[in-house]
Amino acid sequence: MEKLTPKSKQKIINYIQRLDPKGELVTKLAPNKDWEGGTIEYNKSKLKLHREISQLNDEEYVRAYLVIKLVRELMYASEYVELEKEYEAGRPKVIKPRIDMIVKTEDRQSTFLFIEAKSPDKYEQDKSYIEGQLFKLAQLEGGSGKVKYLVYYSVYEELQDKTLIIDFPANKTYEDWMLNGFVSLDRLPKEYGIARKAVYANKDSSELEVGEKNLDRKVSKE
Repeated sequence: MEKLTPKSKQKIINYIQRLDPKGELVTKLAPNKDWEGGTIEYNKSKLKLHREISQLNDEEYVRAYLVIKLVRELMYASEYVELEKEYEAGRPKVIKPRIDMIVKTEDRQSTFLFIEAKSPDKYEQDKSYIEGQLFKLAQLEGGSGKVKYLVYYSVYEELQDKTLIIDFPANKTYEDWMLNGFVSLDRLPKEYGIARKAVYANKDSSELEVGEKNLDRKVSKE
């Protein structure tokens, strides 16, 4: 899958500006003239940032888009959205891996969405890291008793979500998920609802109903 094109990046910027016109969540998003790199700034008074984020790359376009989608479309309060949470792992040498984004429950006692965001060109090839980046890291967040959904996410051209959602309590380890046939969902739940599987429809985008997605015509029969 190719990298985000300048056209796709502009669509993400337009989406953010339309749904967050006052910059209440993303206060700055400034690409370089050649669309390679740039700077970004999130509003630390609205979102919980565990470290400074300033570099605008393809993955950051995806994360910024998802932040706006979660808060403005899916109705999660911004104060429950956290970016770049860090964990300590390994003995005797300690490493500190980070998760791209989490959405806490309203009582803050558990995590509803545990999210790894990927640029479109890395989405397929980085699936091999799901065990470490999602399953093992979510154990450090409290395990399946404290995390509801593991989410592997990207956004493609025409702002189409590419989402793999795993019910963590039903698949407590990567091995469990494998034995269960790698079952996943692909519709992000709205306001602490239930994640579901989208129905693919052979329709024009303007005719799609709630829960329907376009057929992926770039994929061959093979």
